Amino acid sequence: MRNAMSWIRARYLYFIGFYFSIAIVSLELGIRYIVLGEPRLFDYSEVTGWRLKPNLNIQRRDHYGSWNVVTDLDGNRSILDSNYNIPNWIILGDSFAFGEGVNIDQRFDAVNTFLQDSSINFGVPGYSPLQAFLRINESSFEINGNTSILLLVYKNDIQDSIQYHSAYRKRPILNAEDIIEYPNSFLDHIHGFLRDSSYVYYSLLLYVLKPDVELTVANFISNLRFITGSFSNEVHVVFHGFHIDNLSEYLNSNLCKEIRCHVFEASRESRPELYIQGDAHWNALGHKAFSDFLTDFVVGQLD
Repeated sequence: MRNAMSWIRARYLYFIGFYFSIAIVSLELGIRYIVLGEPRLFDYSEVTGWRLKPNLNIQRRDHYGSWNVVTDLDGNRSILDSNYNIPNWIILGDSFAFGEGVNIDQRFDAVNTFLQDSSINFGVPGYSPLQAFLRINESSFEINGNTSILLLVYKNDIQDSIQYHSAYRKRPILNAEDIIEYPNSFLDHIHGFLRDSSYVYYSLLLYVLKPDVELTVANFISNLRFITGSFSNEVHVVFHGFHIDNLSEYLNSNLCKEIRCHVFEASRESRPELYIQGDAHWNALGHKAFSDFLTDFVVGQLD
């Protein structure tokens, strides 16, 4: 009788595990091929933690529609190939520079006459300003002395400049002007592979993990000063998404006395028509508005 009960229990557990596995696989495939599209965007990077996969040519599907992602041999979603030798502008940033949610021909640099034929875009979703800076060092690109740097800084970059953020891998951080690049352990590699490969795993982490503690504004400004001071080129920092009352500490700092700081005052609250519905990123109108801002106050003033 005891053996019979053990066999029934084992079979019961087997069926639970089997059907649970089928449910997880079905959910993964449904999200991947029906809801969002395939594949994921990222590869592992020893320098930045993650980077865009090279030679992508895919369609992404989100709750706000479909959009295409094409990357070059170096893993950049850029209008110009990153082998282009003498661009006038290098664009650094996160998902806003990358153009999350829009096709590349709708992105701000593609619709800007000063940028469309003379810039290279190194934007990667989720990047901190330090990662954006290190992305150039990781790539095969060498900056020309006549090239200007355009760095986009969003309000969540102060959160993104710490070692951990939500479900992302370890990221390099700046500590007293020393770049600390955390080597990923075997478990970090497994986590990174699952994060980059499985929508179910990534979604679970976003739900379970709590946000990290932010840097102080003073420390974040020190980070930006280190990054901008590492270039001998002219650097422009554009702050966007901030409440204007929260920018005074940045604009009155030594950072903005040493480089050119700009503010794109079009928050989601004040200009909702410029943003993807239900999302924090610019839609095509938002990218056009940002392009017009750059023409009026940044790139158009240097031509």
